[in-house]
Amino acid sequence: MSRHSWLILFLFCTFYLKASRCDVYKFPFALSELRSLGELNEDRSTTSANNDHCLVLGKRLLLDGFKSIRHDVCSPSRALQPPYQELCFESIVPRQPLSSSAERAFRWYLLSGLDPDAQFELRVSYPATSPSVFEACFFLVERAEFERACSEGSWKGAALPAHAESVVVAALNATYTGVSPLRLCGFQLAMDRSYRQTVIALDALYFGGVPFSTMPTIAIAALAVLLVWLFLVPVVIQFTQQLLGETGGKPKVQAYKTMHGCVAGTSLDCAIVPREVLATQPLSYNLELNTITCPLMAEKSYAPITIYELVGADPLRRFSPFVWQVLFILEHKGLKWKGAPWRFTDPEVEQVSGQKLVPVIIDPNHLDGYGKPTIVSDSWKIVEYLEDNYPDLPSVFVGGHAGRTQAMFFRQWVLHSFGSLSMAIIAKDIHDHLAEKDKQYFRESREKRLGRSLELAVADRETLVDPFRNRLEPARATLKSGAKFLTGDAPGYADYVLMGYFMWLRNTSSFAAKLLEKDDPVELWRDR
Repeated sequence: MSRHSWLILFLFCTFYLKASRCDVYKFPFALSELRSLGELNEDRSTTSANNDHCLVLGKRLLLDGFKSIRHDVCSPSRALQPPYQELCFESIVPRQPLSSSAERAFRWYLLSGLDPDAQFELRVSYPATSPSVFEACFFLVERAEFERACSEGSWKGAALPAHAESVVVAALNATYTGVSPLRLCGFQLAMDRSYRQTVIALDALYFGGVPFSTMPTIAIAALAVLLVWLFLVPVVIQFTQQLLGETGGKPKVQAYKTMHGCVAGTSLDCAIVPREVLATQPLSYNLELNTITCPLMAEKSYAPITIYELVGADPLRRFSPFVWQVLFILEHKGLKWKGAPWRFTDPEVEQVSGQKLVPVIIDPNHLDGYGKPTIVSDSWKIVEYLEDNYPDLPSVFVGGHAGRTQAMFFRQWVLHSFGSLSMAIIAKDIHDHLAEKDKQYFRESREKRLGRSLELAVADRETLVDPFRNRLEPARATLKSGAKFLTGDAPGYADYVLMGYFMWLRNTSSFAAKLLEKDDPVELWRDR
């Protein structure tokens, strides 16, 4: 198309939009603010007649007994009732802008069924191509005056509701505001006096100014906002959290928690990832950053695992080293758990697992052959079970199957090196923290194992401090080599096994504080 064609199309669209646009006048009012016609005659200052011509019009109605209102202009067809009603294409003739005549082209409307305590709004929509100023006067007509007007035929066919004591009469007038009349050769050109088609609506106002007609739109908008908030916003938030890190700038990718320093949501340094991990895990290499990350994985939600834990008289005093090992591993994998306190003479563990030792776990996320939650006892079997049944979660072993074998060796070394020795150091302290019903069982079984009374076992425990420290030399040498943990830069199964014994000592005896020097690398490792 040529430039002229575009210009013509633009002018046509502009004229069409202008011609099709409508302007709106709004006249809010309330019955509590209106006065009757009788009061208008006595008091000039009235809220219902806010200018002179409304006052003159009201007095004129009183003087001529409503005969100035034509029979057809206030008929039932022009009766408006709330909460919302429209009169479409009502015709109003605008008066001359320079006219000073008090006789104006008012259109009259009956407004019945109005709540005395409510607020209302009379709206007038008119075409923008016929600019006009609209004026509205509202008069409160008492029942006696209304019935007199009906009997005289002025408002033929109109009826006042039985419970209403008054009715509101609205007078509407338009004044043309277009181009002023022109004079040509001494003659004034006639102004356009054609009817203006308007839309007149009576609407109830709620909540201080909200029209009733907008309530469906508001309800639909509120429902849409609620649906967006409930369904769309969580999806957007989750998607954003997956793409952006907590700092808000770097892409966040969930990486595998291996025992080589990988932390969830970060990347792995290529130098610390062994060949075995690269061969078995679906990782991707980033040449630019020299890092290895795994693909974005959907996080699964698992139900809490129940674990039976050995406690003393205080149910919060957990002191079994084997239970602590399992608790550390559950935390390592990010699995939720809930503790079930158990004491030596309680029958629950035997009833559940068929044996009398803890730890015992009940896993509702995996069912056995009978469709019931899986029950596993023995700390090593529990570790293997968690590794085999939660392959998507971080492993506690280093180097696949070989790492599992090495972990088993380390477990046996810790058990034989610190089991009996630790018991000799803290046996009497454990006894003192037990519930009364467990003390006799514990004394008999542990004295038989130690070959002497509990009191004699701890009488010379000061002499056991050096042997205890010497047995930690392999761990001490590993930590002196620069490793943060026994398994490298992140804790693993070896750390959890040894730390389980330290938790056993700390939770039962104050003597545990004397077992390590403050600057011992093992002491620093334990604090980490």
